[in-house]
Amino acid sequence: MNKSNSITNLFKALYDAQTEIKNPPKTAVNEYYKSSYTPLDELLELVKPILLKHGLMFIQVPSGKNETITVTTTLIHVPSAEFIEFDPLSRKIETSNPQVIGSLVSYFKRYALMSILAIAGKEDDDSNRTLEADKNKKTPVTPSQAPKDDIKIIPLPDTITPQQQRQLFRTGTSQQVREVISQFGYKNTAEIKQIHFDEIYNALG
Repeated sequence: MNKSNSITNLFKALYDAQTEIKNPPKTAVNEYYKSSYTPLDELLELVKPILLKHGLMFIQVPSGKNETITVTTTLIHVPSAEFIEFDPLSRKIETSNPQVIGSLVSYFKRYALMSILAIAGKEDDDSNRTLEADKNKKTPVTPSQAPKDDIKIIPLPDTITPQQQRQLFRTGTSQQVREVISQFGYKNTAEIKQIHFDEIYNALG
């Protein structure tokens, strides 16, 4: 991480900005898992006016070298010219597909900015109301009420299921799927770990 000799004014301005910035709603949906996230354009629309109000701006520069995509984020306090250049986020890829590269760059920008501002996406109100209504329909059962023979713990498989594999191919072409999964070191969809499914699915979306 690089920074100016002094960052006192920058920290003060960042503190003031963070007191105003709220967690953004998650409005984009991963259809398979029904999970949601905050798109980059909506995140920028939320945070930029507040940062500018406190004299802060940021620069996020993507670059590529030796099949590695990198995004470097710099936060600047304009009145004092103080800055912090944060350690870059990078990943090696094996494709020249602009859609895949663009998805990865957007992910890095979103991840870096939310980390710097100490915010996380939250479910929107409609999602919360739906989940709450669903909970209210269910009658809670205490451990003493539940028959012991009916309690089974079914672990998730380590790799994705055939249904999840089909979901990937419905989202992107065979070529796009191969290019995206190769970024994660996979040769075919049967090898994909559950922990990587969301990232791969979003890159194809």
